[in-house]
Amino acid sequence: SKSKEMTTKRNNVVIGFLVVVISGVAAQQLMSRMTTQLDQSSRRDLAYLETVRIVATYPHEKDAFTQGLCNDGKRIFESDGMYGKGKVRQIQLDTGKSIRERPNAHREFAEGLEVIGIGKDRVLLQLTWREHIMKEYDVDTLQVLRTIPQPWKGEGWGVAYDKIRDQVYFVDGSATIHTYKRVHKDNTIQYLEAAPPRTATDDRLLSGLKIDGLNELEMVNGELWANIYPMRHHKASNCVVRLDPTTAKVLGWLDLNHLFTLQSKRVQSRPLDYVLNGITYIDNATDPKKRPRTLFTGKKWDFMYDVDIVPIEKHDGVTEEDHVLRHCGLFIPAYKQQHSLPQN
Repeated sequence: SKSKEMTTKRNNVVIGFLVVVISGVAAQQLMSRMTTQLDQSSRRDLAYLETVRIVATYPHEKDAFTQGLCNDGKRIFESDGMYGKGKVRQIQLDTGKSIRERPNAHREFAEGLEVIGIGKDRVLLQLTWREHIMKEYDVDTLQVLRTIPQPWKGEGWGVAYDKIRDQVYFVDGSATIHTYKRVHKDNTIQYLEAAPPRTATDDRLLSGLKIDGLNELEMVNGELWANIYPMRHHKASNCVVRLDPTTAKVLGWLDLNHLFTLQSKRVQSRPLDYVLNGITYIDNATDPKKRPRTLFTGKKWDFMYDVDIVPIEKHDGVTEEDHVLRHCGLFIPAYKQQHSLPQN
């Protein structure tokens, strides 16, 4: 009948409309994936030795003894050390001032800081230096949620969360990387060892140099980046080491010495104390139009920097390995000293 024919046509129109809409959504999703893949593939592979170019400079709180720097995609958090002055704070990037902050107890020396988990399970995890405890904070209010024992022996220095592998990496100021998972067990959340401790080693330096003094950590595009501070050997570094988190093998280095020279005399007069320390990477993965942002600062530095990673200027007769040994302040054991280059 005519009525059935009209109903059929109307249904066909509706179905056609839905197909167009669904196809459009699918096409948008496909384009989004392609754009993301294009954005990721357009990022060049980093060389063994790189440096940085400053994109933007921001003020940094001069009294902040930076021990940890992290973000949740929108907000930036900092952990500041020293007994009696320790705190965790959300910072305003444009001013360097605190939007909100929570002080540590006077007996706690605050250390590394990281946003752990995804979605509603996210917490801010803060380490302490020699107190053998870790503190979890609410990311929105900075209220202390709980204080728990540190699950490894030794000191607490740096922490990073690997979203891909859902693992947490900890360092204790040596060359050792501890790997844990944050899991629900026995009606509570625990940090359980996920892999044996690994030793950071650079096979391109002196037939395998152990990289002592791993400090503040950050995951960047699947790599584990670490500030270096061989404090126990009375050395300091303004370089960053890039590590494979699964093997602890060195992938490369970033020389950021020129950032230290931009600080005031107050900072430059204490080169063994006020070192480069603080890395956070904002990937902006949900908005391909925005460039990824990498922020660096240091202990009591005057500034924080948004940078791009760029090739370093090469000098005739100086290999990349030579440059790292000369300018990155690494600890070189006595038995390797005869093969090393003079520090200058």
